[in-house]
Amino acid sequence: MINSSFEEPGEFSESVAHFSTLTKREVEVIQLIADGLVNKEIAEKMNISKRTVDTHRRNILSKIPAKSFSSLTIMAYRLRIIK
Repeated sequence: MINSSFEEPGEFSESVAHFSTLTKREVEVIQLIADGLVNKEIAEKMNISKRTVDTHRRNILSKIPAKSFSSLTIMAYRLRIIK
């Protein structure tokens, strides 16, 4: 059985609120990270510079209280933000 990453009663709704602050492009970056792409590949796929990908990643981590992108993608998947 998989343990939930939301242990406190309000933690789920709090996480949803954090994810709702993300832009469409930031969600797209999270999905591509979850798909296993590295920054250079994400930049090519989104037709943006690698520096812009870096900025998106930095902005994402400033909005979502996650310790790493691994934990962030797991949270996004469990919240059905990504597939």
